[in-house]
Amino acid sequence: MLKDGEMVKSKSRMKIGIISSLLHPRSGGPASVVKSHVEMLKGKAETKIFGLAKKNETLEVESIYPGVSLFKPGFPERWFRGVGLTDALCENAGSLDILHAHMFWDHTVFASWKASRRLHKPLVITPHGSVSENWRYKSLHKQIYRIFILERVLRDTSAIHALNKTEELALRKFGYKGRIDVIPNGVPEKLLETRISRQKAIQTWPQFKDKRVLLYLGRIWKGKGMDILIPAWKEVLKKAENNGWHLVLAGPDYRGYGKKLKSQIVASGLEKNITMTGLVGGQEKESLMALAEVFILPSHSEGFSMALLEAMAAGLPCVYTDRCNFPELASAGGGILIKDEIVPLIDALTVVIKNSLGTNKSIGAKGRALGKRHYTHKVIGKKLLKLYHSL
Repeated sequence: MLKDGEMVKSKSRMKIGIISSLLHPRSGGPASVVKSHVEMLKGKAETKIFGLAKKNETLEVESIYPGVSLFKPGFPERWFRGVGLTDALCENAGSLDILHAHMFWDHTVFASWKASRRLHKPLVITPHGSVSENWRYKSLHKQIYRIFILERVLRDTSAIHALNKTEELALRKFGYKGRIDVIPNGVPEKLLETRISRQKAIQTWPQFKDKRVLLYLGRIWKGKGMDILIPAWKEVLKKAENNGWHLVLAGPDYRGYGKKLKSQIVASGLEKNITMTGLVGGQEKESLMALAEVFILPSHSEGFSMALLEAMAAGLPCVYTDRCNFPELASAGGGILIKDEIVPLIDALTVVIKNSLGTNKSIGAKGRALGKRHYTHKVIGKKLLKLYHSL
């Protein structure tokens, strides 16, 4: 009988269909997770990507996923319906071993279910926190959708991939009785094993060169805690003995919230203390993380934040909320875990900006060590493959 490792090796070229309505980097966390899954399966399994893209997104998505099958959004757009997606999946599913659909309420999941039923293929769903809070599924249209469509989809689902234990409990509370595998996100080994240069970030934003940077990376949206971060930062700066600190908000605008946030920054008199960079990616993002001294994620709701993992990999001490579902990082000494409220946020930020650079680096190093042990692509990729092979 083969050992587990040998069994995985002997079946390593299985074919996985990955389906997601969100593939463009501006879509935030879910798109980052899909990209991470594809990268960690490279060389271990063949992947075929299916998803949606607007006309102005197509070229960039195709550059990230060569050979991707893209479909234009159709009515109703709120369902993320891909025109022709169902037929394409049914045509291709015969050559695939597993269908892995991302998100929960989207047409992409429904289309994956139809293809899996028609061709008797296992279906895995990653909900990305879609039922982690009651408000996410209490609306009337979702209740109707659940009764007439989603319940049938879930009955036929082979396994749900939860990103953390909190999500697993939420899925049980939601009423799902099937198999759940808890597998967190991971980061490439190179981010944990190499020191990225700060030079590219300094060239792009020369005004940051002599600053101590507090970095937020993610969508610019109220749900990410932007509503409490700005007033908290104003209070922290009043207490700061070192005025060299600068808050950098890096990420795409979400549903027009960026305009409201800019107005809030101006009204607070913080224009000189905060910079909004817009969407950053690739080497530019890595270099900006290398330039930063502390990472902040005051989110009100997360699945399992890729940005938080990347900050950990970059050796940044992290201030983040309990809604990020990553208590292991604080337990390892790599950051400060707080409630998603303004007073704890002020207190935690006051601590890290009063720390010396050496102290903050020491905290960040503990987080990085945790990442090397448990959150590399190699470690997480094995768990994904184990799930696929078991199905």
